[in-house]
Amino acid sequence: MENELNEYQQIINKLYKIYVDKNHDYGNSFDDTCDEFGLIAPVIRMNDKIKRCKSVLKNNDFKVNESLEDTISDLANYCIMTLMWMKKNSKK
Repeated sequence: MENELNEYQQIINKLYKIYVDKNHDYGNSFDDTCDEFGLIAPVIRMNDKIKRCKSVLKNNDFKVNESLEDTISDLANYCIMTLMWMKKNSKK
C-alpha cells in the first residue's frame, strides 16, 4: 500500500505543477469562462479531453504531440478546477 500512496502523491504533485504552469501561461481563463458560461463550460472542456482519449486509443498517428497521459492529466485538472470553482461560487 505504501507504494500506491507514494505513486498517488507523485501524480498529485505533477497535476499541481501542470496547474501552476498553465495558469502562469494562460492566466485564470478557466474561472473566467466558468463565470461567463456556468458549469457547461468545464463540462465542454472535459468532454473535449474524453474525445481526445478516445481518438488516441483508436489511432496513434497524430500531428499534435499530446500523449494519453497528458490528456488524462488535463482531464483530472479540469475536474479539480471545476470542484474549486463550484466551492468558490457556492458562497456567493
